[in-house]
Formats: sequence, structure tokens, C-alpha cells
Amino acid sequence: MHERAATSPQLGLRVKSLAVDLPQPEPPPAAPSLRDQLAWGLATAALVFTTVAFSWGRIFYSDTWISLTSGRFIAEHGLPRVDTLSAAGHARAWVDQQWLAHTVFYRLWQAGGNAAVGAASALAFSLAFGILATLLIRRGAAPLAAAAALGAALVQCLLFAETRAQSFAYPLFAVLLWVLLGERGRPAGRRTLLVLPVLVLWANVHGSVLLGIAVCVACLAVRALGSVRARAWRPAAADAGVSLLAFATLFATPYGTAMPAYYARVLGDPALRTIAEWQPASFAPLQLPFVLLLLGTLGAVCFARGRGARIPADALVVGVLLGALATHAVRYQTWFALGVAPLLALALTHIRPGRGMQRPPRPILAAAGGLLLAGVVLSGAILARTPEAMFTRFVSQPAVRTSAAYAAAHPHARILADDVTGSELLWQYPALAGRVGYDARTEVYRPGDFMRFARFLTVSGPSWTAATRGYGVVAVTCSLHPNLCSQLRHLAGWRVLADAGGGLVAVRT
Repeated sequence: MHERAATSPQLGLRVKSLAVDLPQPEPPPAAPSLRDQLAWGLATAALVFTTVAFSWGRIFYSDTWISLTSGRFIAEHGLPRVDTLSAAGHARAWVDQQWLAHTVFYRLWQAGGNAAVGAASALAFSLAFGILATLLIRRGAAPLAAAAALGAALVQCLLFAETRAQSFAYPLFAVLLWVLLGERGRPAGRRTLLVLPVLVLWANVHGSVLLGIAVCVACLAVRALGSVRARAWRPAAADAGVSLLAFATLFATPYGTAMPAYYARVLGDPALRTIAEWQPASFAPLQLPFVLLLLGTLGAVCFARGRGARIPADALVVGVLLGALATHAVRYQTWFALGVAPLLALALTHIRPGRGMQRPPRPILAAAGGLLLAGVVLSGAILARTPEAMFTRFVSQPAVRTSAAYAAAHPHARILADDVTGSELLWQYPALAGRVGYDARTEVYRPGDFMRFARFLTVSGPSWTAATRGYGVVAVTCSLHPNLCSQLRHLAGWRVLADAGGGLVAVRT
């Protein structure tokens, strides 16, 4: 007993000395302040606005023209129910699900012309990235990891950043991710109910609200499953109830009960296979950014989990869902880039943990802020002074003017134009309503009619000219369809009326 008592203080001294010699763990990095979060969000938004406004903000395409045309129709006649714009879809049901975005675009055009429309699309993109940047920093992503994830997302998004109704859905998607992903380790509580007004607004802006509902239900299902395992029945029931209400937002439009049939007709249309955006993912050069982003995210997540990192289930399920959709159709790759940014940023943070946010010296911050502000002002000024020819440069203006003039001189002649040229014809010449064969609204046409039109554009099959029956004028932008223009120059029964300025107009002899 005495020997043990004698040695006990010596052991205590040894243990104490070892405790002093062992390296102390570094304290966890302090959570970024609200000021830092907002700074990251504003800086990202300014950079994205400058990039999009200077590039895609000055490019109008088929969806832009039909958005402006639809907005003008709504302003003059109210919400459409029956198509009166196209010849192929005349008197067929027209559910303008994007009516709110179309109305906003047209009112902006009335106020500020094409520049206001392009600026609105660029602003929507910048808001989406600004919200995502704030969310990533708020959830604990290292600044460099957040910058890498958002940079990769921007590269992918710039491939499909044209001015169209879908632009208004991007910031709504970012807000939805903010509500669903929220903050680590904190229950969402009543904040989850905010997804409902977001989805209601989205349901009146763009049909991609179906994707938003799918993401919402997937996240709520993961959370409800965790509540069930913890025997927390009330939160699980609340998440199930919000999921049901999320589905109900499909009906929260002026078209009400007609919406399910509309979505079924759009998504089930076999003619969608003829449109590039609805093609499955491939290794084509333009899809390499998506392939690299997909493989990079997969590798980062696997490496982080191999190092023992716990990847949040909500961010993981969003990435898996959007990745599956993006491989199914090219049009979902932009949504994948935005939705996978939180997952990629957190995985990169676990691979190379940061030491907290180091605020640069004030002069460097002031210089960076000044450069970003100058970029916003300069890009806005360039956009405001962009001439009309720049916005319309992807459509042959000689073909548009020549076909419109011929139609004015021949009141019974109908024009078969490609979807881009036809959409601009309807916008530039409202009197041609009902006389232009097709435009960008694929959902108003019979699948068989649109398939014939697709074969005409691609010169596919022996009966590729079947779509020309009933039309006296053909107008094509040759840069979009060079093979079609080559065939029309020697087509029997047709005479080339104009072949200049990148477009061709032929009339039936």
C-alpha cells in the first residue's frame, strides 16, 4: 500500500507532462459574419452579371422572340386559351404556362427596349449565383472551395444562358435550395413552408417548376426518413404535408386543372427527341464541361468520404437527382450545375479544410469592389448602347424582310420558316399572325405535324418536303440550316426569291 502511494504522484506528474507536450487541436474556424456572407454574394452576383450582360444579354434567340410575342398578346388580349399566332397550331389549345415571364419581358421591352430585356435575364442569373454564394459560405464551405464550385457552375451555365423565360426560374431555384438546405445542424422548422410561395411563383414563370417540386420532395423525404428513425413523428408528418402541398402548387396558375394534362403532353411528346436540348448527354465538345463537372463532383465526394467526411444527405440527394436528369436530357445540365454547387463546395472543403475566412486588407477589398462595380456599370452601358442588329444577328434579316414583304403583297400566302426565323417574324410583323407555320412553342402542335417539320429542317427521309404542303413561301436562316438551304436552291416547284445576307427565301412556282 505504501509503495503504491509513493509511486502515484510520480505517475501523475508523468501524465501531466505528457498532456502538456501533446499538441493541442486547433479551434474550429469561426463562422463567417453576415457581412462576409453578403460580400461574397454581392461580389459573385456582380461578376456573373457583367459576364452574362456582355455576352448572352445581347443575343436574342427563338425563345426570346416568342416570349416577347406572347407578352404582347397577353397585354392586348389577355391570357391565351387558343392559338392564333401560328398556322400549324391554329385553333389548338394554347396553355401559356410561362405567362408571367412573358408579360414581364414585354413590359420591360416597352420601358427600355431590347437592352432592358437582356439586362433582366442577366440580372436573374446574377441573383441566382449571388444567393448560392451566400448559401455556400453560410453552410461552412471554404472560400476557395466555394469559388471553385461556383466557377465550374458558371462555365456550364454560360453554354445555355440565352435570354428566355427560364432565366427567371434560376433565382427561384437558388432560394429553394436556401430554404431546403438551410444551415448545418439547425432544424428548418417553419422555414420549410417558404418553399410553397417560391413554387407558386415558379409555376407561373416556367415549366421547370416540376424539377423544383422533385428537388423539394426528395429533400423532404430524406429529412422525414431521419425523423422516423428518431421516432419524431410530428416533424415527419409535417414534411409529408409540405410535400403534398408542393405538388398542389402545379394548380396555382390561371389555367388551374388544365396544368397536369399540359405537362403530360409536353413531356410525352415524341417530337422532343428532334430538339437538341432534349437529347441525352454525350461526349460532344459542348457537353465536356458537364462531363468534367459530373466526374469531378463524384470524385471529390468519394475522396472526402474516404477521408471520413460526413457529406450532408440533403446536398447529396439533390446532386444525385439532378445528375440523373442531366444525363437524361441536355437541358437539365444547367440545373445540375447550380444544384450540385453546395455538394461540390462542401466536398472540396472536407478534402482541404480551410482555416476560416481571412479578410484581405482594406485597400485590396476596396480595389476589388471598385473593379466589380466598374464591370457592372461598363457592361450595363455597353448593353444599353447595343444596336438592334446585334440582338438579331442570329436570324437572317434579309430573309425576314423579304418573306414579310412577299406575304404582304400576297395576302393568302403562308410562310414556312424555321423555328428561329418564324418566331422573329411573328414579333417583328404582328399582321402575320396565323400565317407563319411554326415558332418555338412546340407544345401547341400535333406531334405528327412537328415531326414532319423537323424532317424538313434536317432534310431527313425521302418525304422531307411534306411539311411544305399548304405554304407558298419558305424562309430559312442558312447559318442555322445550311443543308436545307442547299437543297432549296435546286428544289423542283420552287423559285428562289432571295439568297443573300445569310438567308434564303423561296416561293412556290
